[in-house]
Amino acid sequence: MNSYWFYFEGIAGSGKTTQCNLLKKELTDHYPHFSVHCINEFSNDLIGKYIHKKIGQGDFRIQCFDDLSRHLMVIADRLGSIHKLVNESKADILLFDRFIMSDLAHAITDSKGSNDIEHREILLRSIKKIYNIENTLSKSNIISVYFYLSTSFEIAYSRVQGRNNLKHNNNQLEFLENLIGNYNYLINREKKVNIINADNSVFEVQSAILNKIKRIIK
Repeated sequence: MNSYWFYFEGIAGSGKTTQCNLLKKELTDHYPHFSVHCINEFSNDLIGKYIHKKIGQGDFRIQCFDDLSRHLMVIADRLGSIHKLVNESKADILLFDRFIMSDLAHAITDSKGSNDIEHREILLRSIKKIYNIENTLSKSNIISVYFYLSTSFEIAYSRVQGRNNLKHNNNQLEFLENLIGNYNYLINREKKVNIINADNSVFEVQSAILNKIKRIIK
């Protein structure tokens, strides 16, 4: 039997977490013979709790030695969650709140080397090598599908502001704008990505994703 892994990528405020939670309920009801799980941005294991704690204190960037350390910790936490579910045979349908594309886009943006083509290519190869995702999926019964929740940085930022009571910050706006540019670079490079207009209502976005998923799951 096939397993179905759906990756939801996009900037903060695009609705990834909301869609994962809504889709888990919908898919559990629609496919009762499948186990459905969300892989959250951070797990409840040791590494995930540490990252979440530091973000809550607002000092995760400061506490890590550098941006690479931070990205490695996030990737290690995510891969630990995947391995746990696979080993427990609970990986029929997995919904990922961010995956490799988000890690790549953030790493490129954080590196301040997004205009350095050689630097960008080495960075992409390095993170992909850690995941080894292409080799793993090609030798398994996993059907892997990417969804990119596309939204303008203005709308995304307004959502994040409202959720976290943030003050206007030009540096954060610039970061989001650069991040979207790097997502677009990766999408054009990979080309096997379902682009969903996340500026629409939550339920319009959910409906668009569900229609695609139901055509995939056999």
